[in-house]
Amino acid sequence: MLLDNDENKTVRLLGLGVFRINLIVQTTTEPPLLTTYCSVNGFQWPMAEDAPIIRVCKRSIILGFPGLLYALQFPSVCPDTHIDSLERVFMKFGHYKNFGDTASGGPGYACADNEPGIWSIVRPLAEAKAHEVLVHFGHEPGRLITVLPHMISCYTRATRMSAATKSIVNGHVSGSLRRVHFTVAGTKGGGEGGSSLLSYLMPATPSISVFICLVDAIEAAWMYSMGVPTAVLDLNPHFRSNYRQPGFRVWRLNHMGLTTFVQGLESTCEREEQMVKVRTAIGEVTCAGKGKEASSSEVASSLNAAMANNGADIQPNIRN
Repeated sequence: MLLDNDENKTVRLLGLGVFRINLIVQTTTEPPLLTTYCSVNGFQWPMAEDAPIIRVCKRSIILGFPGLLYALQFPSVCPDTHIDSLERVFMKFGHYKNFGDTASGGPGYACADNEPGIWSIVRPLAEAKAHEVLVHFGHEPGRLITVLPHMISCYTRATRMSAATKSIVNGHVSGSLRRVHFTVAGTKGGGEGGSSLLSYLMPATPSISVFICLVDAIEAAWMYSMGVPTAVLDLNPHFRSNYRQPGFRVWRLNHMGLTTFVQGLESTCEREEQMVKVRTAIGEVTCAGKGKEASSSEVASSLNAAMANNGADIQPNIRN
């Protein structure tokens, strides 16, 4: 679900069904690239070690990206073992925080998963924490350009993020993502020393900027085509190598990589938005017979019911 940034803080459905975590290792580059991404019924988003994943309730999670905030919720029929396994994956491949871990400074869960209005309750603290994490890693929590909501909605930005994720994944699978397209910074060992063999073997994971720079470029191009003067966008923050080193090895697209992968992405984004609407069977979640957008509790209730019918399995999908 998308936690929109509009005046009503609307909750919008992005995907409904089986949740999958996919791991791709590309060994044809030096260093090898390891990319993890998630999907629900075709809607995809990346997992990165410099992007926050916050567990706000026992089965409810908030994901933070520059200019976007997602909510992920599992139904009560999902076994605890699945949730525990998911937590370990999030800890390994993302920047994971558990509000319920009070021993480590967590504030505790503010409410139960089935609480009416859960997202309006947990959002303020989780969003503040997400912004804190993004700033810590040198990212801008919001958009790099000021966008009027009626011009480019958060919903459109989310579908573009899904399209950008698929583009990078396809680059891994097809081999079109090559060494000339990205730069590497940092090491998991905390230093740049060591043998060339270790340097070759140590995989690099993507910074969240890999995906966000594509989304920002598409937004800027669209606004420029509409004659908006503020559409001139400085993407250098996505490329700079001197931002705070995160303590792990990350790769980011360079200018050539951005130019390569942004080509044709705009039409792909338009198709993705239409596909998301079709898959969810709605463009915006509405109350039955009320003609208005549903509350967060209504979305959560329908999500739990539908996922219970679909089994709500967490299915890892590993590609080499």
